[in-house]
Amino acid sequence: MEEKSEKSGVIQESNRDEKGRFKEGMSGNPAGKPIGARGFTTKVREALEKIADGQNYTYEEAFIKAILKKAIIDRDVGMMRTVWEQLDGKPIQRTELTGKDGEPIVIIDDIYGKIKSRANREDSGDTSDSD
Repeated sequence: MEEKSEKSGVIQESNRDEKGRFKEGMSGNPAGKPIGARGFTTKVREALEKIADGQNYTYEEAFIKAILKKAIIDRDVGMMRTVWEQLDGKPIQRTELTGKDGEPIVIIDDIYGKIKSRANREDSGDTSDSD
């Protein structure tokens, strides 16, 4: 099936069948990303591995020095946090009231001195924090 392109006026083979669906092995973007094209991150990594102009260290080493200067010398708290998180990963943030073993965490109600657990409240139908 051939179509005349509205933009170029050139007759092209269509990548769709009679029902308008893509033919087997064809996509909506036939040009796509060229084979061998490198992404931005790959290009940055390659550039960081190069020796800095007129220096005896790489751009990667210079980059790390700049980050550490900002965190330590300039005492930038945001940069300190970023470096720390990259070293150890962000702390786990639990969204449920369960411990590591999967058991409900016990909640102590200081006002009334009562001990409740989430499971007990849900079993009784009481999901509020007050009695």
